[in-house]
Amino acid sequence: MQRLKSLITFLACGLAIIAAAFNVRALLQGKTDALVVLVFYTTYAILFAIRRPSITEMKGLKHWLVALGGTFLPFFVLHGGSRLALPWTAVFTLQGLQTLYMYGAVLSLGKSFGVIAAVRQIKTHGLYRFVRHPLYSAELLGFLLAVSQNASIYNMALLIIQVSCQLIRIQDEERLLRQDPQYEAYFATVRYRLIPGVY
Repeated sequence: MQRLKSLITFLACGLAIIAAAFNVRALLQGKTDALVVLVFYTTYAILFAIRRPSITEMKGLKHWLVALGGTFLPFFVLHGGSRLALPWTAVFTLQGLQTLYMYGAVLSLGKSFGVIAAVRQIKTHGLYRFVRHPLYSAELLGFLLAVSQNASIYNMALLIIQVSCQLIRIQDEERLLRQDPQYEAYFATVRYRLIPGVY
């Protein structure tokens, strides 16, 4: 299992480098929204490096593949294609709010950040008071915005696969975390996973 974890970590690093190259290229082509993605996922990399050791975590190739898909697929959006008819001010405002929301979720999570579903420290403060997976909902909003401004069959397929991975990932995480009585109490208090009042 340790060998598998080392292999997956190496794969994750490789995906991060490739994905970063995609966004650097887009940035050089004048796609300024790529800068937000690049800076944010750089923060991801730092948090991944300093994260708390897990108490327990999901094991198995399936769980790693789902986690990697949910984490890295947004990197591979191809810039170009048609755009949703929104004023640039609306797009800029939504991107700004989404970025603030995402950083708020990351700060709420802190050193408990990870890729695979794992128990590190139960988080119930910050944005976790409103939904159980604020980081995933922030990522979803960002991905939707990116695809709306770069609409193509390829990007839509990426979005569908990534959302599917995230939904499976959420189920994996909650199945593991609910073994902890503190999380079980939190689970009973905070009803919604991603969107308050909806899901």
